[in-house]
Amino acid sequence: MPKSAEILKHQLFKSIGSPWQDILPEARLDELLAEEGITYRNRLYTPIVTVWGMLYQALSADKSLRNTVKCFTTWLTAAGVTPPSSDTGAYSKARDRLPESLLQRLIPETTEQLEQTVPKAHYWCGRRVRVFDGTTVLMADSEANQAVYPQHGNQAVGCGFPLARVVVFFCLLTGAVVSGCIAPKTTSEIVMSRLLYQDLAPDDVAMGLKGDSVAIKRVP
Repeated sequence: MPKSAEILKHQLFKSIGSPWQDILPEARLDELLAEEGITYRNRLYTPIVTVWGMLYQALSADKSLRNTVKCFTTWLTAAGVTPPSSDTGAYSKARDRLPESLLQRLIPETTEQLEQTVPKAHYWCGRRVRVFDGTTVLMADSEANQAVYPQHGNQAVGCGFPLARVVVFFCLLTGAVVSGCIAPKTTSEIVMSRLLYQDLAPDDVAMGLKGDSVAIKRVP
């Protein structure tokens, strides 16, 4: 299993690009796992393989679990290692084992790493610009989701999916998400964006669209 995990890490580096080695290094992920009190056994889908696998899955044209696991088995077979079952269960469980708190911590860390690669001369008037924007997403149709994120009122009960509103602050220079929040679709994007003000630093500039105009606010 350790050898298989190393093979997958090597292949993921090649497939999604070497910058991830610096932006999301395994050593830092291990530190975060220790801080979160998370331990794991010596298995194929280690946390770093799982996180990079999720990135690969998100960037692939075919975003299915089956396609990602198929790539894993193909890489291992080509390396002369007996691949695991093509069943997606193990990879799916590995994703579930990653706590939400860990992923939330990775977002600002990776954004900060990306931003440090941008020369200060590219900043707007010497300041960082954070742009907020929102969208709505369909949720898995479960009773729990329906209770928190009700479906659209134009749809008959049981004939639609839960609908949530998502608002994020992202870095204007890199496009990387700095922070975000999720709420029922009835919640205003303006209200949600103000909840994210706590993630801004002094002298940051917050920018958002309102109709056809652009609103800019400097953080005191």
